[in-house]
Amino acid sequence: MKQLSLKKILILMVFIIFIALIVFLVAHKTTNTSEANINTTIMTSSSLPQKKLPSQATPVFDVTLESNIVLIGNLKTGNIVFQKNADQQTNAASITKLLSSAIILENIDVNDVVSIDQQGYELLPSKTDLVLNERIKVIDLLKMALIMSSNDAISALANHFGYYEFLNQMNQKAKAIGMYSSHFDNPIGFDSENNYSTALDLFQLGKYIYNNFPLIGEITRSQAITITSLSNVKHLVVPTNLIIDKLENYWGGKTGTTPKAKEALLAIFELENNNKKYPYIAIIVQSDNRFSDIQNISKWLSANKPFLTNY
Repeated sequence: MKQLSLKKILILMVFIIFIALIVFLVAHKTTNTSEANINTTIMTSSSLPQKKLPSQATPVFDVTLESNIVLIGNLKTGNIVFQKNADQQTNAASITKLLSSAIILENIDVNDVVSIDQQGYELLPSKTDLVLNERIKVIDLLKMALIMSSNDAISALANHFGYYEFLNQMNQKAKAIGMYSSHFDNPIGFDSENNYSTALDLFQLGKYIYNNFPLIGEITRSQAITITSLSNVKHLVVPTNLIIDKLENYWGGKTGTTPKAKEALLAIFELENNNKKYPYIAIIVQSDNRFSDIQNISKWLSANKPFLTNY
């Protein structure tokens, strides 16, 4: 009798354990399902504002470029669309002249007159773009420096300012606008161990130029012009950017070429949507074909405007 009771007790205990195990498994499955639903809900709710029509889907930057250093980004938001070796220090070539021009515009009246006297003429690097004893306005020298990338013109401006003080102003301004990995030892962009920048820093320069100097944009998207100095010397100024008319939504920018930088180009574009302008910058350095690269980037920006004007 006692053995029977013990057997019943054991069976009852096994049954209770079995029921408890089932309850545990059901509860555990429910918990996991609830957690999955929460995660799904969070992902869904966070992605709802990002949903776009098929034509507005997030674009993939699948453009083949011949540049070793590339950066494409939104100057207003700071969002980077694409970058390649953007933190690599390199020479900025004549893109440097954008910073030099900013220093001029902040410190010298554009209607001031620069005299190319004997001493000033001897300091010019090429002595091909200006004439000895010529008198020419600051604004005309700026146009020569930015459109045809005249080394003589930007040198004449730096000498007029005071050459070493001009370099000091350039480096102070570079740090002030966030170009922390840059240094300049000449206003032209010549190769030198102490003359370097990065695409990330040039992004900061582009933003500063775009926000403060619409005149630079206007000058750098000019076609060929003729400048007549106060000495009645005529200068034919032909753009070094050979494809200005082929770039869609082009605001302005600057070319550059040196052995270290190879072919370089900084270009700013304004994408328009709902009567608003969205500034994008493209920086390419160490390129084997800057014009092909920048034209392909320009087309990609225009083709993906619905997404990029909300990015």
